[in-house]
Amino acid sequence: MTKKVKKRQVCRSQLKSKSLKKHQVKAVLFDLGNTLYDKNQFMESAFKEVAAFLQKKYKFDRSILRELIHRIWKIHRSHYEFLFRDLLEIIGIYSVTQLDRVLDVYHNHKPKLKPYPGVSGLLKSLKKRYRIGLVTDGHPRMQRNKVKALGWEKTFDAIIYSAEHLQEYLKPNPLVYQLAVEKLKVRPSETVYVGDNPYDDFKGTRQLGIFTVRILQGEFKDIRLKNKGREADRTIKKIADLKKLLLSR
Repeated sequence: MTKKVKKRQVCRSQLKSKSLKKHQVKAVLFDLGNTLYDKNQFMESAFKEVAAFLQKKYKFDRSILRELIHRIWKIHRSHYEFLFRDLLEIIGIYSVTQLDRVLDVYHNHKPKLKPYPGVSGLLKSLKKRYRIGLVTDGHPRMQRNKVKALGWEKTFDAIIYSAEHLQEYLKPNPLVYQLAVEKLKVRPSETVYVGDNPYDDFKGTRQLGIFTVRILQGEFKDIRLKNKGREADRTIKKIADLKKLLLSR
């Protein structure tokens, strides 16, 4: 059940400059998957748990189940909502009840995760100088398990699980980022947002006037969109570049 949150009036003042030098930065917001850790870690271990569940319940071959899941995943990737529905249809046991059971296993999965190299040190350094926040889509219980696995429950000054709110708060809607800056007690113009996904991460943030940084890693690293409004103000290749950008000011 989603919480009913009063909609906020969003100021849409897109930044014209791609230079960070003119901005007084007080806060840094991050996306989670493929920005701070490799999302494949979670997918791999979660797929194993789903396969183990179906093997135990229906005596399917676990290795075949894992192969099927990976094939569907590789075709459709992150924005596909019907991975497990497709799996259950292929193996001939689809029902709404069975799908709910599989999704429950997936959402409750407790992974073992490691951040990208250099991320832990970067967050510690940034926190000495800025307020830091996290904005993440996905099932709230699943995302909380990821944050806990990374040991970051108390690392961030604010964590926004967008799916806990109304549908309008899902990325790329600017409302979720407006909520984040309010939690951090800063203005959008005083905030930097770091993400990896040009489809979701930068449209809403730039509309608010947040300076955006795209890190080229994960499944979207080779994607370039023709719609420049969905691309970031600045592009970097690795976390070390972000350290130079934010800690050398």
